[in-house]
Amino acid sequence: MLVALFARSALAACTFGNPLPASGTVAVSAPTFSATTTCTTVGLQVWPTANPANKQVLGPLPGPVLSPTEDLWDTLPAGNWSWRWIGNSASGPGVSTTQTIVIETDVDDDGVTVQGGDCDDADPAVHPGAVEACNTVDDDCDGLIDDQPGGYLDDGGSITSIDAVVNAGAPGSVTSLLVADEDLHLCPGAYFLNINTTGTVTLQGHGDARIEADGGYGIAQGSGGTVRVQDLGIGGGSIGWFCASGGTMIGNRLWIHDNTGNEGAGLYLSDCDGLIVDSDLQRNSASAWGGGIKATYASNLELRNSTVTDGSAANGGGAALFAGSHLTCRDSAFLGNAASTDGAAVYTNGSTLDLIRCDLGSYGAPDDNQGVDIADVTGRAYPAGDAVTNTCNASGVCGTAVWTEPQNLSFVPSAISQHADLLFYPIAPLAELSVEGVSFTVKKTSINDPACTARAFVQDASGGRVFGPTIQVSAVPNQAVVAGFQLAAPDPAGDLWAGLQVDCGVFASSVDVGAGTGMSSLLEPQALYRYGLLTTTL
Repeated sequence: MLVALFARSALAACTFGNPLPASGTVAVSAPTFSATTTCTTVGLQVWPTANPANKQVLGPLPGPVLSPTEDLWDTLPAGNWSWRWIGNSASGPGVSTTQTIVIETDVDDDGVTVQGGDCDDADPAVHPGAVEACNTVDDDCDGLIDDQPGGYLDDGGSITSIDAVVNAGAPGSVTSLLVADEDLHLCPGAYFLNINTTGTVTLQGHGDARIEADGGYGIAQGSGGTVRVQDLGIGGGSIGWFCASGGTMIGNRLWIHDNTGNEGAGLYLSDCDGLIVDSDLQRNSASAWGGGIKATYASNLELRNSTVTDGSAANGGGAALFAGSHLTCRDSAFLGNAASTDGAAVYTNGSTLDLIRCDLGSYGAPDDNQGVDIADVTGRAYPAGDAVTNTCNASGVCGTAVWTEPQNLSFVPSAISQHADLLFYPIAPLAELSVEGVSFTVKKTSINDPACTARAFVQDASGGRVFGPTIQVSAVPNQAVVAGFQLAAPDPAGDLWAGLQVDCGVFASSVDVGAGTGMSSLLEPQALYRYGLLTTTL
């Protein structure tokens, strides 16, 4: 207990010698104070060195030895303190020399004081030199939380570290992990994991956390349930993220990259709804359908502020849609994708597509998709451009029809070659739309037809024409090529004719032509194309 002892006296008849601990001692726990004395009653006087008026006395004591209890010691805040012995005898009082002591705090008794850098003195597992775990805690007090590879599960009530599990995988020896109705956090690092989920799950990456799926599914989402994935890279698998059977996928700030499989290498949705925001799907490749994305069985996916780039597949280098599925590309982009057959950006089969300020690359630019941007199972093909707003229905028609019948074409033979100009009715864009360009598909129908070239053109009311590049018509019968171009500046007046010039050098039996026009809105740019086969004998 703290009491006030002893009034000062003019006499100093009793003395103290050898006061311990020595001046300047650093004390983490309560030390033993001692001395030799001739005094008959003693007490220990302590005070903050910076405030000598605030003296306290510990005592009275039976002799000059005091080992304060921890409860008593803990009443003294950390800092610089001064102390001395005081005493009394029949002949008068006495005092020892004043000593100093530095009190440091180590409440959790982990051997490291607060003053020595312990950032949580209530947890003995937290202190400088501790092993950093992935557990939301700065275990080693270096100012960084969860900065070493590892992971933990959070069920909403407790956190369980699974560092050993997520760090166990290696190339050729991937770890399979089931996450059921809880959240998985992955700290910075690469993890050879195939994650299976059931129920409602959040997968949260930190720093540069990334999954290396090593030929498997990075994330396989079970029947139903909602899975949210944030701040995570997923690569190296046959499918980056698979969702099926009534599930919902929500992705934010993802990098789904370099997955290679048969179909839907980046994202595969089967009877699943999805929303992908602020994410990049990059260099995903499928041998059949949907390099970046495949959606089937009435799946519904929206891309928002996201990109699908450098994907490849036989059909739908960027995405492939089947069986009543729907894709919305909102403020997003399909760039640099390629398809060996159809649909460099998107391939559709009985599905629908909304393009809302969707960038499909610039014609002829490095970011352009390698082939016709959008194609459907019937053979319709729709080139498009930057910031497209449009809708493609389940029949594969994108936008409003602008086409003509065979009697609206004409040909003009020349002295040196058999040559035809196929001139169509005036392009009549919808209200608030302007003409952006033209495109046609051209194919030979007989192996006996000679070699031909074709080039699209736009003709104004005075007969002036602007031609696109010359395209070599395929020598293989019924193998279509696209002849088209975009105008340098869209024309809002609509007083233009779309045309195609075909030059075969000599008489040709027939050429099949699919006519289409490209348009763009004055307010929201659009690209609208309609496909129709026109056959004429030249």
